[in-house]
Amino acid sequence: MASDEAWAAGHQAAAGVVLAGAWTSAAAGLLGGALAVAGSRVAIGVVIAGYLAMLALLLVATARANRAARRAHDAYR
Repeated sequence: MASDEAWAAGHQAAAGVVLAGAWTSAAAGLLGGALAVAGSRVAIGVVIAGYLAMLALLLVATARANRAARRAHDAYR
């Protein structure tokens, strides 16, 4: 039971940051695609920056999920 509660707490804590990462990635992809169609050389930089931002947000989400899961597990003891 403790692991189920820890799993749920971790997912709930990370959900907002994961969603922000998804929107960041989508926005960077769309903007990069539009710039590429327009012939801009900046397009690849926009896509790479969006990808790196998404990875950073996923790391933050992982840390939040881990922290919340540990708290839930410790509270169960």
